[in-house]
Amino acid sequence: MLGAMLKNSGMTHAVTGNGLAMHSGGGSARNGSPFYEYHINRGHCLLAIKLARTPMQRAINLMGRLAFLPARAILRSLRNSNTVPIISLWQAVRDVAAGRLQTMTPPAPASRQP
Repeated sequence: MLGAMLKNSGMTHAVTGNGLAMHSGGGSARNGSPFYEYHINRGHCLLAIKLARTPMQRAINLMGRLAFLPARAILRSLRNSNTVPIISLWQAVRDVAAGRLQTMTPPAPASRQP
C-alpha cells in the first residue's frame, strides 16, 4: 500500500539491502492462529479493494485474491492438520463483503496468584 501511495503521489521508492526496522515487544499473533489467518485474509481483500481505481479493477483484484487465497488456505490446512485457515478465510471474506470486522483477539492469559 505504501509503495502504491508513493507512486500515485509522484514520489519514488527503492529496495535496499541495508534497511532496518525496529519493533518493540513481541509478535502480535502466532502463525496459524485464528487471529493471524483471519487478519491476513481480510487484509488481502481490503488491499485489493483499496488499490483499485475503477470498479473493473476492483473486480479483477478481488477475483485474483479469491483464486489465490483458497489455495493458500487449503495448503495451510493440510500443513497444519486443521481447518483454521479455511474457516478464517470464509469469515474474513464474509466480513469484508458485509463491511464488518471481528477482532479475533484471543483472551489474555489469566494471571497466576501466589
